[in-house]
Amino acid sequence: MRKAPYLPSNILYFYIPILAILAEVAFEMFGSSENVKAFVSEDGAIELLQFFVIALAFLAGAYSLLKMDFKTQHGLFVWLALGTIGAFYIAGEEISWGQWIFFWKTPEAWQVINDQKETNLHNVSSWLDQKPRIVLEIGVIMGGLILPLLLKFKPSLPPIGLKPLLPPSI
Repeated sequence: MRKAPYLPSNILYFYIPILAILAEVAFEMFGSSENVKAFVSEDGAIELLQFFVIALAFLAGAYSLLKMDFKTQHGLFVWLALGTIGAFYIAGEEISWGQWIFFWKTPEAWQVINDQKETNLHNVSSWLDQKPRIVLEIGVIMGGLILPLLLKFKPSLPPIGLKPLLPPSI
């Protein structure tokens, strides 16, 4: 198996997010109000960028699943499969399953049950909006805060199988 191109983790996990935040803050502070409104609107650049990032996460997850050995890495496989399915759902919801790209009209029956009159599921009920969001937030807190802190202060506590899921210590 070929090795992936090397990208130092401090660039990926530290500098790129900081630069992205600074760029958005600068744009919102110094951009015209019309441009800022268009940039952050429901079908603006931020919404589309979110879709592309999450779609890339789905593709990376699907590719990784195809390359994994389920028999020797079944726990990691299941965890990655759940994340990949979640990325697919979020990416689809982000663009209302294509409505904002192909500009179809929301069917009348769907408009009745959808809060924003869009072709998506998260505006239909709290079970398809708030509950998945809570699961995602718990995952971020566990995987991004609690597990790294445990690894730093109690390295023997987390199961060894979770180590591939953790971000670098930076």
